[in-house]
Amino acid sequence: FDQGQVTQWLSALDGLQKASAHSRTLLEASLDPLVTIGTDGRITDANPAPLGDRSVAGCGDHLAEVVTIAAMVGE
Repeated sequence: FDQGQVTQWLSALDGLQKASAHSRTLLEASLDPLVTIGTDGRITDANPAPLGDRSVAGCGDHLAEVVTIAAMVGE
């Protein structure tokens, strides 16, 4: 790698980190339920609105499991 390539890579990395932080801020501030689901149907991220304080616990669970549990407990 030459100096220019390293500089470009570091600049791109910085841009990705800023975009990720911005997306995280939007996700956490939303009053609407936002859930990111992977191609395998598992929750990869969620804001507190749909899952209450259990949003972190819901990550990694299959969407069908979380929706079924929430319906059973009346949430």
